[in-house]
Amino acid sequence: MNDSETKPKTTSAKRRTRSGGRAANTARRGGELFKQSPWRIPVNQDPPIEPLPEEGVEAIHDGAMKILENIGIEFLNEEAQELLPKQDAELKAAMSEWTGNG
Repeated sequence: MNDSETKPKTTSAKRRTRSGGRAANTARRGGELFKQSPWRIPVNQDPPIEPLPEEGVEAIHDGAMKILENIGIEFLNEEAQELLPKQDAELKAAMSEWTGNG
């Protein structure tokens, strides 16, 4: 037996390649989906926001306290349900109504 009989013959068949990847997807689509703008540092074009005056903060707090007193909050966490009565909150089932001076 000689060496030519034991070695597999190689053919000049085209090597199979993978068909995935970004370049393949772009080629299948026929080009880019949209033209991307060149990179630049983003600039915020909105004017700066003025902080609320003390009266505005108080109005928001008062509104939140009215919601807590009239509607309450549903607490599903058992640990929270145990802590609320210790914090001057009235607990009815899983609903809590705030009775404190918040």
